[in-house]
Amino acid sequence: MIEPMDLPPDEPLPLPCHRCTWHRRKTIFQVADRLGCRVVAFAHNADDLAQTTLLNLFYGGRLETMAPTANYFGGRFRLIRPLAFVSEKELARLARACDFPPPPPECPRADSSRRALMAQALRLFHRDRDMVRTNLIRAALRNMDHRANANQP
Repeated sequence: MIEPMDLPPDEPLPLPCHRCTWHRRKTIFQVADRLGCRVVAFAHNADDLAQTTLLNLFYGGRLETMAPTANYFGGRFRLIRPLAFVSEKELARLARACDFPPPPPECPRADSSRRALMAQALRLFHRDRDMVRTNLIRAALRNMDHRANANQP
């Protein structure tokens, strides 16, 4: 099933990344609600989490990443990322081995986005990329856990 994004008529195009993400998520949660789904799975992988860590650190001054699981709207929806610790390279290898169809076309801004810059930065580590990616994710998740536990009564 393919559902078009719900865009207001006055939304200027092309959308900046944060607005596109917001509208995509809104549409996904609306469709999930309509279908009676309470768990939504996103296909973010380990490379996505490492890139998000760098984006948040460099541009937001925060050591955070996407959580592998999260509740939204007061627990009405549970978001899971079951591929959060699997590398993009491993997923591509599996897709080829299983003869999966190619992914949908990338965003026209994908090559010039900040996320693309973070992906390029991680590629600079060549042989050490797996370790660097793992350590970025580990540091961000530990920091997020520490902050969450500090806020517990």
